[in-house]
Amino acid sequence: MTVDVRTIDGLPLAPRTRGAIEAAVREARRRGHGFLGTEHLLLGMLAEPDAVATRLLDGLGITDAVRAELATSMDGATYPSQGPPSFEVADWELRHQLLARRERDQEVRRRPVTFQTGPRGEMPDEARAFMDELQEVDRENTEWLKSIVRARGWPGRSVVGADAARAAWLLAQHADRDPAFQKECLALLEQAVEGGEAERSHAAYLTDRVLLAEGRSQRYGTQLTRSPTGEMMPRPIEDPEGVQDRRATVGLEPLSAYVERVRELDRRRHGEAARGGAEAGPGGGEAGQG
Repeated sequence: MTVDVRTIDGLPLAPRTRGAIEAAVREARRRGHGFLGTEHLLLGMLAEPDAVATRLLDGLGITDAVRAELATSMDGATYPSQGPPSFEVADWELRHQLLARRERDQEVRRRPVTFQTGPRGEMPDEARAFMDELQEVDRENTEWLKSIVRARGWPGRSVVGADAARAAWLLAQHADRDPAFQKECLALLEQAVEGGEAERSHAAYLTDRVLLAEGRSQRYGTQLTRSPTGEMMPRPIEDPEGVQDRRATVGLEPLSAYVERVRELDRRRHGEAARGGAEAGPGGGEAGQG
């Protein structure tokens, strides 16, 4: 793969610039993204170790941190992997409502919450208040989404745009207190996938959520829990030998890479809490991953 563009507005591209663009295109394709964004360009630049900007970041000691943050963002639940939405959407009002509810969902889950446990390990009042707020947000979003899908069907890409369609999946993913509705959403989401209106990876995440709620083993290994040693690990998986193939068919990264990425996020979160003299509170980390 080569970049054919040699000049932009009369200015020639330096060889390292072209190399960075080529690396950015490879990164976008490797991740299955349907567009080339500035985040891909930054990763492409970091792939050019002798580039001036890369050396500057290296000198600041933040190159690895930048790569990790980019990976976290691009692999997160709300990243529009098929690109910025086509603005020829059918329902603008529904689109805005979905994005607003996704923002509220993420704001609570990404809030830095730390607390000191009591002498017997009891949860303090501020942690209980946080959990109450999180449950209320999920309850309100679940009831709202239920009214939408039963009146209008699943909000797919052509109706609300790719990013708002992802938001609908995220709300369903967090409707854990209504497993029957989650299963209803899964059936609608699978139909949307077949019609090109939703992502296969989203159906995989929700499939695992539904199976576990029914007391069965998950199929794709998307749902993790904390092991006795304190590390994150997949909850029971059916036919573990075939999980890599199943993940590949729906566009998910290898299970080992996924688990290590979540563990790294978990270590960073708990490390920040430890430096602050407190324990990490509930609900932190990337939404949609658990």
